[in-house]
Amino acid sequence: MEFLTTIKQNIYLQAGLVCIGSYISFLASKIIILKPINSWFRKT
Repeated sequence: MEFLTTIKQNIYLQAGLVCIGSYISFLASKIIILKPINSWFRKT
C-alpha cells in the first residue's frame, strides 16, 4: 500500500513538473516571438 501511494505521488509530481515546464517554455517562446515583432512594429 505504501508503495502505491509513493507511485501516485510521483505521478502527481511528474505531472506538475511537466505543466510547469510547458508553461515556462510557452512564456519563453512568447517572449522570443513577441519581442522582435514589437521592435519591428516600432520601426514602421
